[in-house]
Amino acid sequence: IENGVDLFGSSDQYFRATNAASDLYVQSAKNLNINSTAVAHLQGQNVNLTSAADSTLKCSTGQMIIEATAGPCTVKASSSSTLYLSGQTQQSNFTTVNINSVADTTIKSSGANSTLQADSLEARVFGGSLAHVRAASSKLQATTGNVDVIAFSDVNIQGVNVSNTATTKASMVAPTCEIVASITSKVDAVTVNIGQTSDNVNISSAGKQTTVNGNLNIVGNMLISGTTTSINTEQITIKDNLLVLNSASVVGKDAGILFNRNAADATSMYWDESELCFTFASTLSAGDSSTVITKDLQTVRAKNFVGDAIEMPGFKTVNFNLIDNALTAYEFTGLKTRGCYEFQIESVLADGAVYSYKICKSKASTNECVSFGIHQASQTDEEVIIKWDANKPPAVYHKTLKTAGNGANIAYVCKYISVN
Repeated sequence: IENGVDLFGSSDQYFRATNAASDLYVQSAKNLNINSTAVAHLQGQNVNLTSAADSTLKCSTGQMIIEATAGPCTVKASSSSTLYLSGQTQQSNFTTVNINSVADTTIKSSGANSTLQADSLEARVFGGSLAHVRAASSKLQATTGNVDVIAFSDVNIQGVNVSNTATTKASMVAPTCEIVASITSKVDAVTVNIGQTSDNVNISSAGKQTTVNGNLNIVGNMLISGTTTSINTEQITIKDNLLVLNSASVVGKDAGILFNRNAADATSMYWDESELCFTFASTLSAGDSSTVITKDLQTVRAKNFVGDAIEMPGFKTVNFNLIDNALTAYEFTGLKTRGCYEFQIESVLADGAVYSYKICKSKASTNECVSFGIHQASQTDEEVIIKWDANKPPAVYHKTLKTAGNGANIAYVCKYISVN
């Protein structure tokens, strides 16, 4: 047959081999073309298209369907070759797409974008152990709703710079939230609130350093617990009117203030617990000393000392009363029974008596003493004088009684000076 075979029967036409033990071969020295004006079918338990070179199964003008109506349909290349699917759009109508591979599997677009999209519901990427989303730059974006990152155990976000930007509010909610940086952690805003509803807020840890570079305003109470508190500032303003030292009330401790003068010593103003007195002295003692050791006493300069009973070694001011019509004397307590004193006594009355005398006594057991000075009685014959009895301190009494008096007390102020 040179040019062709026409089968023109009125029913279906067959070109077939009826022997079940024999294959049917349709061969061509060049191309093998099977054309149909309607749908073309290749049917059989095994239909093999065999070629010694490349083979093409092509539809030139319409659709091409490779279909298995009853069982699976397989399109495959040899295990060492590549299966190519080429076209503008690949559309697969499947409930499940399984890629069964014993090695790594890659879905890749080499020339343009690659999109995994679900138009109606969710687009999911699952991994048996780990799921990767990787690119030169990556974006996880929700166009209308939330973005939730949920992990069974930990969520790790790493990068050279990690930014969390929100137009309204960014929240981190967990039983424990940690922000850890190997160099610097920064929280910055016009107003930064930490621990507004917390019962306890801990900043830094024991042995570490916390620095506040700007101003610090503490509205509530402040408790500082530690071995040493150092304040390095040019000016300290304390609103409280009383400054309490030794608030723990430790018995036997001196309390006061040390003023550093140089690296050698300090000048101090402190309460001496052993002597029960205030001391102004230079000292070599440190700020953590329980007892201040006096190096040298220091000079105190003041305009005056005011009080009912101002006392220092060899000097004292006392107030006392004398009955105006009795010889009852007022005996100065704490004075010596011998030595020398200088007394200045003034009545508080506008025209009361005044007295300025020096008195000396060399032997305590005698009633004899030497005195000299000046005094002026009041306009109502009120007059005071000093006496010094044996083995007693000096005393003061009314020398001249006010015979018209009614026994009322007259107040006096006395200053005396003596060798300590």
